[in-house]
Amino acid sequence: MDTIYALLLSGAQKKFFIHIIISFLVIIGMFLSCQTINSEKSVAPVIITQPLSQKKTIGESVSFLVEATGTPFPAFQWRKNGQNIFGKTSSTLIIESVKLDDAATYDAVVTNSAGSVISEPAILMVTSGCPYPQNSPTEDPFDPQYRIISPNGGETFHIGQPCTLNVWSRLTGSAKILILIGRYSLTPQEYLGAWGMVFEKDSAINKIIFNIPDSLYDMASDQNVYSVTDSCLIKIENYSNPQYNDYSDCYFRIAP
Repeated sequence: MDTIYALLLSGAQKKFFIHIIISFLVIIGMFLSCQTINSEKSVAPVIITQPLSQKKTIGESVSFLVEATGTPFPAFQWRKNGQNIFGKTSSTLIIESVKLDDAATYDAVVTNSAGSVISEPAILMVTSGCPYPQNSPTEDPFDPQYRIISPNGGETFHIGQPCTLNVWSRLTGSAKILILIGRYSLTPQEYLGAWGMVFEKDSAINKIIFNIPDSLYDMASDQNVYSVTDSCLIKIENYSNPQYNDYSDCYFRIAP
């Protein structure tokens, strides 16, 4: 009887020890699983492909791409001039048929549970498709300090009509806006002071609103010039360093 009891006790002990081992392995597995999950949540997004600035003609399509790594895989939100674009939440932003008012700065906010990062800004420049003015200063290389974003040529403005000029700047300090007609570099006389605009370094697009005047003042010749023309350009120029400048890509027309 004692022998049988001893054998039964030995069998129970075996089952107990097997149960303990299985429980221990389950706990180890759960611990390792939790460690893996915690490790996955700790990897913040890193952008590996930045969106690129582009220049398009009205009606063309454009796409911006941002690629990022992170765990869990990050979500994307595209912005236009710092404002979220509704529904644009994939890694690629596509504009099927660009318009003049699509000219702007675009970037993407990349987010997961571990953090977020903002892509570098990409500038979209939109032109009307008009050719470069022959022998014009717009054939100069791209100046990264200033860029006229819109309007960028081909439009018609009427005297008295407001014009909204969007300019990207990477310089801190004052700049002046000029209208070029033929050999004249012109400034509306009532805006001689107001047109010395101050731009912030690495800022978003600066908006400058002015009315098209019927005449413009040329400081070099000290005379007023009638502003109605079929071919004028807009220029931005730094006060301290005139070599930092940019021109509209195409001619404008000013009508009565």
